[in-house]
Amino acid sequence: MKRDMKIIEILKNFQDINVFLRRGIYSIGDSFSFTIPQLKIIALLAEKNGLRVSDLSVGSSLSESTVSGIVDRLVKQKTIIRKRSKDDRRVINLYLSEESRTEYEKFNKKKGDFFVNLFQGIDDS
Repeated sequence: MKRDMKIIEILKNFQDINVFLRRGIYSIGDSFSFTIPQLKIIALLAEKNGLRVSDLSVGSSLSESTVSGIVDRLVKQKTIIRKRSKDDRRVINLYLSEESRTEYEKFNKKKGDFFVNLFQGIDDS
């Protein structure tokens, strides 16, 4: 019984940590006026430009219809650019605009700073 209670306590602690981290990331994302799912898509395109909706769906663990809706909104905001493939006109590749890449880099820096500050009190020993 003691073991079960310890496992439950550990799981609760993981859950609390997850909520805390999500709130921190959400607050950073809010300052850039992107939702977390939008940030997932932007992050994937920041890593590798020229992806298709299906690639983004797999990389973000979101359905293709969800990704398609997110991409439509980001295209309207001029965050993402659609380009037809030169090799196959049926294929549409997605690219992050230069301005959005710069904004994402700022977001990523703030996210890194958040984690550095989070663990600042922990020494190396």
